[in-house]
Amino acid sequence: MTYIHFIINPVSGAGRHSLPDFYIRQFFPADRYKISTDYTMSRKHALILTEKALEQNPDIIVACGGDGTINEVASRLIGTDVKLGIIPVGSGNGLASHLNIPRDIGKSLEIIREGRKLRIDAGRINQHYFFSNTGIGIDAMIVKKYENSGKKDAFCLYQGCSCGSL
Repeated sequence: MTYIHFIINPVSGAGRHSLPDFYIRQFFPADRYKISTDYTMSRKHALILTEKALEQNPDIIVACGGDGTINEVASRLIGTDVKLGIIPVGSGNGLASHLNIPRDIGKSLEIIREGRKLRIDAGRINQHYFFSNTGIGIDAMIVKKYENSGKKDAFCLYQGCSCGSL
């Protein structure tokens, strides 16, 4: 039996998605899959939920959210044999786009069920991992201002920004 643990950020993408446990279970027959779901309640909560999920020895942990949620989950999977699944329901979803993971939730769930795999690189600066993009200087300043703005629809003047505000 394959054990898949879903970590869902219910407010990613400005909360424009719905990913209830019963919907996920429709894609995974109970005789072949054990499914667990957790919902984040704040920034960095996915880190804690991933640590707790790892204690249960899942085969796959699926990050359901945007790049921030995916980064938190993936960062805790470094050095383990647990596979990362991605359901892109955030506003930007740069990593998922780069990996050609569809934004359609059902299609993303089918990819996980089919067991499609792709090895990706991880980078690290100091103690922080990244899986898609990173930046220093103006890039970091723009992301920090965006994160601290509390607005998902803040206008961003920086053309290279992947904050979803353009």
